[in-house]
Amino acid sequence: MKKSNKEWRLYPTEDNFKTEEQLSRACFDWFDKTFKAEFRGILYLNFNNPKDARQGNTLVAQGLRKGSPDFTLAIPLFSKGIASLYIELKMDKGVVSEAQKKQHKVLEKFGHKVIIICSLRHFQEAVTQWVILFRKEA
Repeated sequence: MKKSNKEWRLYPTEDNFKTEEQLSRACFDWFDKTFKAEFRGILYLNFNNPKDARQGNTLVAQGLRKGSPDFTLAIPLFSKGIASLYIELKMDKGVVSEAQKKQHKVLEKFGHKVIIICSLRHFQEAVTQWVILFRKEA
């Protein structure tokens, strides 16, 4: 899946979120309300930004890795050979770090799709489209 770097679309953030954490909460809230029990527990939060160096070291020891995308949507698209969808959140003019680019390439090498999301609307569109494709396969 080498295409995804070219497919990343950065939509301007039209929401009033000031942080990625606020955007993250809104995405989870929308997902849970929209898909209820059908997909409960299928969207995972991968990030936990450390508050200081000590907490950072603890989180690294527990498995936090630089460059890991923020969310995993554990819904495969078998017909396309995609194991799951990883979602990276970015606010306006957010920069994808070199560590993130490297990790995204590794995930894609192993059959995952990685996208960059900059707004709740973009998250809703991407996840809804993913679920539609999954349901067509079922």
